[in-house]
Amino acid sequence: MTQKSDSMPSEMMGSAGRFDAFQFTDSIRTLCLESQLAEAKHLLHAVVRDGHFQEDHYRVKNAHSLIRSVEDHLEVIEAVLSREPGAFQRVNLVPTTAARQVGIPPRLSPSTPRGRYTNFVLNMPVSRKPITSYGLEEPVLQKLLASRFDGPEPVQFEQDAIYVEKSCRLSALSSDAMTLIGNAGEYAPARSGRVAKASRANLVRNVSREVPEAYILPFPHSTANYYHSLIEMGYGLRHVARVSESVPIVHGEDRFGVVATLGKLLGIPKGRFLPAAQLQDAMIGTAYAPEINTFYWTSNLTGFFRGIGRAIESPFPNETSIYISRRRSERSPGYELQLEDWLSKRGIRVVHLEDFSVQEQIAIFARAKCIIGHHGAGFANIAFCQEDVRIVEIFTESMVAPDFYQRSRNITADYHPIIGRSDTVIPNVEAVLDR
Repeated sequence: MTQKSDSMPSEMMGSAGRFDAFQFTDSIRTLCLESQLAEAKHLLHAVVRDGHFQEDHYRVKNAHSLIRSVEDHLEVIEAVLSREPGAFQRVNLVPTTAARQVGIPPRLSPSTPRGRYTNFVLNMPVSRKPITSYGLEEPVLQKLLASRFDGPEPVQFEQDAIYVEKSCRLSALSSDAMTLIGNAGEYAPARSGRVAKASRANLVRNVSREVPEAYILPFPHSTANYYHSLIEMGYGLRHVARVSESVPIVHGEDRFGVVATLGKLLGIPKGRFLPAAQLQDAMIGTAYAPEINTFYWTSNLTGFFRGIGRAIESPFPNETSIYISRRRSERSPGYELQLEDWLSKRGIRVVHLEDFSVQEQIAIFARAKCIIGHHGAGFANIAFCQEDVRIVEIFTESMVAPDFYQRSRNITADYHPIIGRSDTVIPNVEAVLDR
């Protein structure tokens, strides 16, 4: 893949000779990881040139964004090293090889040996008919199948895990380049920000002090995305009770207030939370680092968030049906005002999530009867929904992804996908609501 060519690389084509969108995304990530940015740009150009994607397709936009982020990241490293010579060290990250240990100890302490401790937990997704049995129009069904709405099946057992790392430091970079780094450059990519996942180059500040213990929450894939802050960083709080109450809880940028809110609802003292930037000059003797959940969630994750949501009073009456508006966003579809007017007449409340605190959002979703909205980060809140909720997810023609279809299999059987077009979106939503 390192050699430029005018033809599409063979690995981009599936067994049936069809373009493999997922392989394309993986290849862009691999090229960025190896700092082969010119090759990544060439592949991206070829994919658009050959008509596999239009420039406005979300995979193309994400690829452009990732390449630019890695370019900027490498420039920042050089600038910092040049500006403050001797104050930082360049690190070449390598995936951790920490030995797997079966069983997470009920209590974790500095005497706990280094390793990746795992529990196997039974996963209990709800029973749901296959997407081919939804009675969808053939063009819609084929678009959903092309986006992998027909798999994979939920895992039977969840592997919950927490790393215990020794003599480690936090990246000296901020935001999406943040990660936890061992003495030999070891790190866990899945627990790291998107740029730390995408580039092996990183920085650490020279050590000026020692911290005996720290509980390190996963760093969000993107600190600008509510989904990653909630589902990755927030879910990391699940093992806090395994460490001493004196151990600081270290987190990445919390621009939505997710960690602060969940900590309050879980009864964790505010003083235990510490932004990662405040420990960048420290050598951490023992770090406890919970792993993120599987991409398509598990019943363990939804059980954790449901338990939090049940205890909060909602600003709306119970069993309210809501529509998540994005009319204030540049991604608002042209038909949205008409759709909102129609939904309002049916008694469905139109909400702008940005008008509500994180705690209020949790309560709204925990007691909602029906959730309607376009695919986006706001759907992360369905993790708080109860088993009988109805979910109606609307996609644009250029953005069809099975993420929340699969994730909701651990929440409800009552999920319905719709391809949003101005002439069909209202009749299609109406057909679902009238069932």
